[in-house]
Amino acid sequence: GCAVLRNLAVDGETVRRIVVDGGAAAVLVAMRAHVPEAAVQVEALGALRNLASEASNRVKLVALGVIPPIMGVLRKHPDVCDLVEQACGVLRNLAVDAGNKSAIVEAGGIAVMIRRL
Repeated sequence: GCAVLRNLAVDGETVRRIVVDGGAAAVLVAMRAHVPEAAVQVEALGALRNLASEASNRVKLVALGVIPPIMGVLRKHPDVCDLVEQACGVLRNLAVDAGNKSAIVEAGGIAVMIRRL
């Protein structure tokens, strides 16, 4: 599921449609259901990273609640390089929006990122 959405989320219209059709919410469900499984998290984060590349999705994704699960998997899997890379990519894309920067900081994003350096 998440890997398919990740691969589909490569052009603007498809990326927007995935979010509108509930794909981002489904990715969050998968993340919450499979916290111990790093491979699932990598694919889920890759999908969110691609979805967050579209400006119109950034605020929607934060409103869906993507930041806390991202912080959680970074804390759970700090040594899984692919996971950390994808999580940083999602946060980078989300942080393009000024309001999202505050949400990332409030969720402990600075401390989590510093520990991953």
